[in-house]
Amino acid sequence: MSKHIIIMSMLLFACTVFAAREIKYPNDASPHWIYLPNKIDPDKTYWVVVGVHGADWRNRGGCGISGWADKKSNVIVIAPKFSKVYQNATPEDQEILIGLFKQVQKEYKVHPKVFIYGFSGGSQFGHRFAMKRPEYVCGVSSHSGGSWGTDAYGKINLKAKHIPFAISCGEKDTGKAWNAAPYGRLDWYKRFRDIIAEKGFFYKGATWPNVGHRDSPGVWKMTEECWQLATTGMLKSSTVGAKLKEAKKLAEEGEFAKAEKIKAELGRSESLKLPEESGWHDSKEALAIRRKSVALAVAEIDTSRETKQKFTLYKRCLALVRSENKPQDNMMLGFMQKCPPSFWINKEGGKEILAVCNSAAEKYIAALREQNKLTFTFRRKYIEQWDGLQAQKTLLAEYNEASNKQLEQVLAIPSKYKRASSLRSFVRKWQSGEAVDKANAELAKLK
Repeated sequence: MSKHIIIMSMLLFACTVFAAREIKYPNDASPHWIYLPNKIDPDKTYWVVVGVHGADWRNRGGCGISGWADKKSNVIVIAPKFSKVYQNATPEDQEILIGLFKQVQKEYKVHPKVFIYGFSGGSQFGHRFAMKRPEYVCGVSSHSGGSWGTDAYGKINLKAKHIPFAISCGEKDTGKAWNAAPYGRLDWYKRFRDIIAEKGFFYKGATWPNVGHRDSPGVWKMTEECWQLATTGMLKSSTVGAKLKEAKKLAEEGEFAKAEKIKAELGRSESLKLPEESGWHDSKEALAIRRKSVALAVAEIDTSRETKQKFTLYKRCLALVRSENKPQDNMMLGFMQKCPPSFWINKEGGKEILAVCNSAAEKYIAALREQNKLTFTFRRKYIEQWDGLQAQKTLLAEYNEASNKQLEQVLAIPSKYKRASSLRSFVRKWQSGEAVDKANAELAKLK
């Protein structure tokens, strides 16, 4: 992972490589961390997952959930670090987390609510934050908390009844978090579970045999289920989830009529009841929101006219590539403009098409180079269009080499004012790439 230290009050700059970045919140000396996917798609909406550390205050890794930025294609992870007793989610601690989230919202396209995971002290903060600020939370996975928001230690907010809560504790985790605590961890977990059950919350609870104050494989299974319900409104293992998966697969294979038929069925479906064996206890408030989530998931299955046209072009191109009359280079260049490699590279025959496209692109670049027409504007254009082609890698390497070389010259300017002015001109000229990221970071330092 590459690491960039930046100040939280500065604008986070776009990043196209997987990174763990240290960020600081104003008037707070504690370092916080953000974990990004391998590549940020500016047109994609990401979910923000918050991993809250335990009382030992070690926040690197987001309490073990930072890997979701790699594992899932639609997640940005925030790992806050609280420098004092934070388990009660005081207004000050709430504002730190909300401030971090709002800063991420400024730079990236993200959903308006966060998913929170916490163990031990992180569990105590997570479920209390959800009760106090439910407008910011889509789901909570809290486990083995030393205290829970009951009695004089918190309030149960009925406005949080729609939020899925995954909660658990080890059956040997019976000790008290502090000597004067009214309950041990296991008994306090059970008290919280019983209260939210009585009040009709959306939750799943579990205890783990022969487990003390540590997590269990079951914790991560529950967390994944909670995540699915929070972000899609269904479990992947449910009937609705299976039909949605089938419709998505059919659309990717070009069986658009069949996919649209399933979408219509799901759109009319009123049966979103979770199976009893899942262990989840539903709420009326959650059911209404889950219906909306399923409708959104159905809408995301792309059967649009544009996608159908791209699929038709892809199939025609594959037929030509496999025929005796191979397509001409200019035809392949035109094909990639209308149907970029990202659409077909993982489909049937994608590698065959890729080989022909690579050949056409290499010849085109060679001709431009020979005519001295291979400007950096051209390079930037085809770097964006030819994602996945060897020619794109060649152009990207040349683009980065030239931009980094010019950036070195700009950074050598002794005058702070002139250097800042030159950096702004540099960013306008090059627009994107690793050197532009470096230039933005330098500009932030000069402010």
